[in-house]
Amino acid sequence: MRSHHYLLPVIAGAVLVAGAEPALADDPPVIGGPGVPVHPTAPSGPGGPPGTPQKVQYAPTEVVGLNGSATTGVAVNDGGTVVGTSGEHAFSWSDGRIVDLGALDGGISAAVGINDSGLIAGNSTDATGVGHAVVWRDHLLTDLGPGVAFAVNDPGQVLVERPVGTETHRFLWQDGEFTDLGVRAPGTETTGLTDAGDVLGTYPVPAGDPCECGVSAGVLHDGAVTTFGALVTGVPDPVSRPSGANDDGDVVGAAAIDQSGTSRPFLWHDGALIQLPVLGGAQGIARDVSPGGFMIVGRARTDHDPAEVPVAWDSLGQVRDLTEQGFTAGDDPVQITDTILILTNRDGHAYLYR
Repeated sequence: MRSHHYLLPVIAGAVLVAGAEPALADDPPVIGGPGVPVHPTAPSGPGGPPGTPQKVQYAPTEVVGLNGSATTGVAVNDGGTVVGTSGEHAFSWSDGRIVDLGALDGGISAAVGINDSGLIAGNSTDATGVGHAVVWRDHLLTDLGPGVAFAVNDPGQVLVERPVGTETHRFLWQDGEFTDLGVRAPGTETTGLTDAGDVLGTYPVPAGDPCECGVSAGVLHDGAVTTFGALVTGVPDPVSRPSGANDDGDVVGAAAIDQSGTSRPFLWHDGALIQLPVLGGAQGIARDVSPGGFMIVGRARTDHDPAEVPVAWDSLGQVRDLTEQGFTAGDDPVQITDTILILTNRDGHAYLYR
């Protein structure tokens, strides 16, 4: 199970030519393009893996909300259990049954992630309106104290931010114990967590970096930060932001390409920031990536419509319009699981595609 924003990054099988430098000019490398060949063993055709976009048609199941309320799905595990928010409470949904997870006394709640063992992380206000990080196991709530939870991974670590004096620190909570990961720098953000315990987010870029930027997407691993930089130079901070990752170290997200904030989807793979192709329109975002990079899901504009549509990129670097595979134009993909379940949100409702 990967973090979605949960934290949760590159299509497996697509690598830079040996010795090539990541481009930071007007023409960054594009998957499947010059200088970024597809790995010779990348699955394709009839022998491709389940979930290869051009081979699969999907059917949605609506996640019906609590008492008919709107739903926002935020995460799904490999078993198909969806968590999110409906009305003013966090929920858990599986096989057509929704459960109100409740909240601290007098408060409201929201889920942020679920792992494959069913541990759910989220947030709840208390009776005075103070936000607390919480977890639910077997639908029973445990208060982790004041702070904000962002994600949970399969080992059972919950990523939490808590105030320490005048600073904000990141922590990993597991089995009742907190481990302090250090200060989150002002002007940066936390976006996800991997099964290895790596923290996705935006981080200050070291002085002199070729990206000529101040803040970019990056990952915190064993106390050391790796920043991803930019697709092009001369764009506003943060120049890139991660959305999701897989267990292979691939990270996906969006990176700015001009001063107006237009963004393109990216894949971080083997130390290189790679631009993913779009459907001919101006921009897009990659949300999540499956194991092995067989499928990345997100949204992109087409060359004939200013609105974005749900898309998928396969291991050959091809981008596909998912409205041709059973999705609707309004679907906003949130996560893809190891079992190729795709969670989306559309018009105030969550849907699980299989």
